[in-house]
Amino acid sequence: YVKELPRFGRDAKLEVVDGVQYQTQLLKRSSLYPQKSGTFSFDGITARLGIPTSSGRRSGFFFNTQLTTRDVTSNEFAFTVMPLPEPQPASFSGGVGQYAAKVEIDKTRLSTDDALSLQMTIQGDGDQRLLLPPPLDLGEDFETYDANLINSNERPGEDRYRFVKSFQYLIIPNRAGQLVLKPEFTYYSPEEN
Repeated sequence: YVKELPRFGRDAKLEVVDGVQYQTQLLKRSSLYPQKSGTFSFDGITARLGIPTSSGRRSGFFFNTQLTTRDVTSNEFAFTVMPLPEPQPASFSGGVGQYAAKVEIDKTRLSTDDALSLQMTIQGDGDQRLLLPPPLDLGEDFETYDANLINSNERPGEDRYRFVKSFQYLIIPNRAGQLVLKPEFTYYSPEEN
């Protein structure tokens, strides 16, 4: 899955490669979200460039500049996508990348005929389409209903997209007493393995 990123900093910059100065310009940026493991290769990208050349003749205060066009192609590239580690924990909900989760409840005191609302907000940089509501196994002390997606927001960052998703769970206690909720959100971080 490929998602185009906006080009931040469109100004050319000076780079030195093997002792030679070049002006470089970012032409295209994309976030790649692999859907399966394996080795993937991509062809180079071809761009038509207008290169200024000076005719040497003056035109008023300025030299007369013409453009010469040239097609250039970037290098091909390849990378390997590793499979997810096995076995996957029951609390794994498809998140691959870097994530943070926050949990809030709407009340701390209720009766057995009352409902509690638990909201889990997840921020991350992976493919948000694959992130499912984390399963909420709270044991026999609680009756838990399926999660509802109440907020989904995505924005481009400098090098990848970032998102925030909020899920709301409805929970009813099955018995009286002091009960503890221990919701889990498990994701896989390729950088930390």
